[in-house]
Amino acid sequence: MLGVEPGKLSTYSNLLKFAIKPAFDEVNRLAEFHAAFEPVKIGRKVGAIKIAWALKGPRISARLMPRCAGSLPQRKLPRKIKSCR
Repeated sequence: MLGVEPGKLSTYSNLLKFAIKPAFDEVNRLAEFHAAFEPVKIGRKVGAIKIAWALKGPRISARLMPRCAGSLPQRKLPRKIKSCR
């Protein structure tokens, strides 16, 4: 998954730096939609990653983002992923 060989990038910080962020940066640069992610912590560890997306464009508002977010629960999103720009 994400072009990562099994056994490589075993820590979350390395996975984030070398696989997740570059993948999301590329999607946001090339796609017709904006994608964002949020780590879900279980204690001090990251247990999952929530993914949200929305169409790019001036008519998309921040309040539409949760509706576009697939199966994410309806809650306030962090400030860094409210914008669909």
